[in-house]
Amino acid sequence: MTLLVLAKERFDDLTEVEEKLFSEIQKTGVAVFHEKWENIDPSTADLPELRAECVAWLLTDRKAGELITHRGATVKGARLTGKLDASFARFPWQFGLIRCHLLRTIILLDASLGVLSLSGSRITLLIGDRMQISGGLFLDDGFAAHGELRLLGASIGECMQCSGAVFCNEGDHALTGDGMHIAGNLYFDSDFVAIGEVRLLRSSIGGDLICSDGVLINEEGTALNLEGISVVGVVFLRELLVAGRIVADVAKLDKGLELKNNSWRSGGFLSLGGTVVGGLCDTKDGWPAKGNLCVNGFTYEAIHDEATKNVAERLAWLDLQPDDEYRPQPYEQLAAVYARNGFGSQARKVLIAKNDKLLWFYRHRSPLKRRKTYMAEFLKAQGDERIDAAERLLPDRFKAETDRLPKHNWGRHFWHWFLGKCVGYGYRPQRLLYIALGMVAVGWLLFGWGGGQGAMVPALAGAQECPRFQPLVYSLDTFLPLVDLEQKSRWVPDSRVAWSVGSLLGGYQVFHILMGWFLTTMGVAALIDRLKR
Repeated sequence: MTLLVLAKERFDDLTEVEEKLFSEIQKTGVAVFHEKWENIDPSTADLPELRAECVAWLLTDRKAGELITHRGATVKGARLTGKLDASFARFPWQFGLIRCHLLRTIILLDASLGVLSLSGSRITLLIGDRMQISGGLFLDDGFAAHGELRLLGASIGECMQCSGAVFCNEGDHALTGDGMHIAGNLYFDSDFVAIGEVRLLRSSIGGDLICSDGVLINEEGTALNLEGISVVGVVFLRELLVAGRIVADVAKLDKGLELKNNSWRSGGFLSLGGTVVGGLCDTKDGWPAKGNLCVNGFTYEAIHDEATKNVAERLAWLDLQPDDEYRPQPYEQLAAVYARNGFGSQARKVLIAKNDKLLWFYRHRSPLKRRKTYMAEFLKAQGDERIDAAERLLPDRFKAETDRLPKHNWGRHFWHWFLGKCVGYGYRPQRLLYIALGMVAVGWLLFGWGGGQGAMVPALAGAQECPRFQPLVYSLDTFLPLVDLEQKSRWVPDSRVAWSVGSLLGGYQVFHILMGWFLTTMGVAALIDRLKR
């Protein structure tokens, strides 16, 4: 029995085009209905029509499947009318609709196919939840979908090729692939266009995710959602035009993330909160504008050799985050990477910048200053902007915002500022040595001057033996706690006359001793802190 005979038993009114379909599929596995199918636009070309249920029957009928060879079933250059429902099909060979125009939905729920190729075709809606494809999925070469592509929980045994495709479902999901498994690479490149959200929540990719040389548009929402995705290879986000959000929170990118040469429209936002990557390779123009980046919780093992390791440029990158709350983790992560790679000096600069950022919040984001700022914005605003500004002053909303800020008081503010100036927040303890040497030098000059004026006298009047007064040793002896160089115990300023040189030196000596105790204590604390780190 031939496939055509079997089809006539199933369909009473086969057209000439449909008869050709069954004959050619059994002979060669390919049915061509347009001589120039390689160069046509299926949505406008004059294509012969055949019923979609005839194609679906090839995939779902057991007897028909026995008559189809390993070449599979591929249709080129046809217009399919009606719904193509091949749910639960078991077709181990290639199934292709190349340069075809499908007027209604393709349904492949729980279907099992060898290869699925829709290259160059125009479709409206594809529903392929839990579809199993042992080979590759090809939605490339000018493929266009003007509706949702839904592939929830689908499994692709090799690559998923979407190069040069157009996914258009404005304001909604263009591709929904939650929980997909792709064993090979996933390609969104070569002038790929997505209008609507491309969503791959909690999906896994065994190769690379290449998203480059394309357009992602969903201005009022998320353009690319990679939340929770797991990628064995590298995620490439390069040479993209982005209008909307790219969300890749809590993702796991084993080999790395590359961001280069992207163009971000106004409002374009990138979120990498909680994401773990093997390595980071980026350029300055790969990231969005100030206020539109979230890297809180973003961790990476190394910075690629092609990316900048300049501290100033890296700190400028971290400064792209919004100033709505204090986020120390990104600074600590960058410092850890520097330290692991032997760049201790750069690591300390980053940690100092982290504390400088905290000091900035103390200065500019105290609740009082924030309330004054919001009030000024409210008074200047007009229309709907005035309403939005008023809402920011509502007690509950204002409290929720200020609760995210570092707790502010002037004592803590001053102490943090003082530590920054004095010891670089503990990361530049050598400043204590410079201050101490300066104090000793000042003491040397003042006590030496006082000795020359006769204002330094023996501590014990009438003592038979008194060592010679030495200003430098005296300055050291009075400055260093718990040290006796037999100068401060033998010589004292002559303070018997008020406002004399001796009385002024006596006042300075008290300050000199107190500074010695303070700086020594700070030095010991800094040393202990360094040993802990």
